[in-house]
Amino acid sequence: MAFKRKGFSKHSTKSYLSKHKKGHITSQDIRSQTYLPEDDWEGTRFSDEEVLAGQGAGMDFFGTEGQGNKTKNVIKEGFVPGKTKWSGKTGDVVTSTPGHKTLYIDKETKFDKDGKAKKKKRKKKSKKNIFNDKMTMEIDSIDLQERRAKRDAQNDPNIEEGFGGTVDEGLDWTFEGDMTNINKDVSGRQRFAQLDPKTGDVVEKVERTGPIGWFGGKKKTGRQFQDQATKEAYELKQKELQWNKDNKKQLKLNEKLKDQQEKKNPTMIGKGGKWVRNPDYNPNWLEEQGFKDIQFEG
Repeated sequence: MAFKRKGFSKHSTKSYLSKHKKGHITSQDIRSQTYLPEDDWEGTRFSDEEVLAGQGAGMDFFGTEGQGNKTKNVIKEGFVPGKTKWSGKTGDVVTSTPGHKTLYIDKETKFDKDGKAKKKKRKKKSKKNIFNDKMTMEIDSIDLQERRAKRDAQNDPNIEEGFGGTVDEGLDWTFEGDMTNINKDVSGRQRFAQLDPKTGDVVEKVERTGPIGWFGGKKKTGRQFQDQATKEAYELKQKELQWNKDNKKQLKLNEKLKDQQEKKNPTMIGKGGKWVRNPDYNPNWLEEQGFKDIQFEG
């Protein structure tokens, strides 16, 4: 016998999730803080050196990386469902349907027993802690970063050797200071960066050795920097939330009146099987009902 849990529905779930997402910033929020008032297409607030030092770094923790399937419902060439037996190994030449245009896809694509390509999802750049919202992503080890910086310095005379790499290649932030929590060489270890979206602090971590490391344990090196763009984006988001709270009553009224206007004060009405302009349309109807055109200005 089916039953419904009291007080729990898809609507209450949606309300619960939206409630707990309030105040979360996005990469677009951070990007907006890298612009100057006179900027058009690209933000010029931070110089290349400041970007390498970590300004605007919060944007790199959002989004996905890698490639998903370029084609849908791809079937291995020559495979006839129900007749051809196939082991499901990888292949690079496939066709959308037998006898149609041949498509070339990644050799790593795997197929199911019916000959269809298995869906390959893009990977998230970082993992988010559900308790404190901190985001952690893997970055180059110190050895790899230094080798790449040396190579770039040899290829480009404008880059100083050991500066930390190039802005274009990204994730080469220069963590300043000493590793106060580390008393051994960790230059070859797997390295991570952890972002606190509330403060903009980006903390450097390295993988632990032994059993703790086997289960994903990480240790802070003692080095970090603060991304001003992320910090300011979060502060602006909190101001917006407070503004929404202070104007909640008016915002709800505005939304209600906009929904009612099409019924009580439509611009077009049906007449003789045609749509004609409403002769009784009142352009000031919203304002007369109490509507106020207000919006948050950060």
